[in-house]
Amino acid sequence: MSKFLRYCLAAVVDVALLSACVPVPPTTTPPPTPDQIAQVDLIKALNAEQSVHTSTGHYDASIATMMAIDPSLDWGARLVTVVGDAVSAGDHGVVCLNEQSTSGTTFSIGRVAAGAVAGTYYGKVACPATPSPFNIAALGTSW
Repeated sequence: MSKFLRYCLAAVVDVALLSACVPVPPTTTPPPTPDQIAQVDLIKALNAEQSVHTSTGHYDASIATMMAIDPSLDWGARLVTVVGDAVSAGDHGVVCLNEQSTSGTTFSIGRVAAGAVAGTYYGKVACPATPSPFNIAALGTSW
C-alpha cells in the first residue's frame, strides 16, 4: 500500500473517530402551548363525534357515549358539546364543541354534516346554545 493511500485511510479513520466522540445535542421539540393543547382536544373530540356519525347517522351530545369512545377527553367539563339539526328536525347533523385553554382563550370546532354549508368550521368563541348550519358556518374557517 502506498504512503499516500495509508495517509488517506488514516485521515478517514481519524475523522470518523473524532466525529464519534463529539457529543451531538439531542433535538428537542418544544412542549405544546396551552392553546395547542385545547385545539388538539377539539380535533380529537370531533374525530370521536365523526365516528358516532359514521356509525349512527347523527352526532351525539351524550357524555357517556363520548366517554366510551375517547375517555382521554374531559367530556362535559372542560369540553362542551352541543348538537343541532342540519337539514330536517331531529336529524342531529350539526355538532359544535368548545374548550377553554388555560391561556383563557375559548376555542370551538363545528361540523355540519349536510346541506348548503356542510363542512368543518373553527372559532375562538363558545358554541351557540342551539347550533344550526349557519351559526356554525359563521365560526369561520380557521382558528
